[in-house]
Amino acid sequence: MSNTVKLHVTDRAGQEYQIEALVGFTIKDAIVRTLQLEHFGDCGGCCACATCHVYIDDKYVSKLEEADEDELEMIEITEVQKENSRLGCMIPITEDMDGMKLIVAQDI
Repeated sequence: MSNTVKLHVTDRAGQEYQIEALVGFTIKDAIVRTLQLEHFGDCGGCCACATCHVYIDDKYVSKLEEADEDELEMIEITEVQKENSRLGCMIPITEDMDGMKLIVAQDI
């Protein structure tokens, strides 16, 4: 088994990146370690700011655990919520995510 997966991330400016993400860490962690985005993951990953709001590729949404009440409440404060809205700090990376595409939502 691999300890990393590849994620395809589109940042707020529309720039696309392929990053390596460590299994067991969160999507927020992977993006913070690799990309230098302003106002991303500002709360450090404790589900308190929604700056790590991302849109998950629809074919991967069903592979994720459902968002809990705290995450859903934080997503509600964002400007544009979608069916595939999630907070990167609440999604641990698994091997099933290899190749997953996601878009970083505009800053709140």
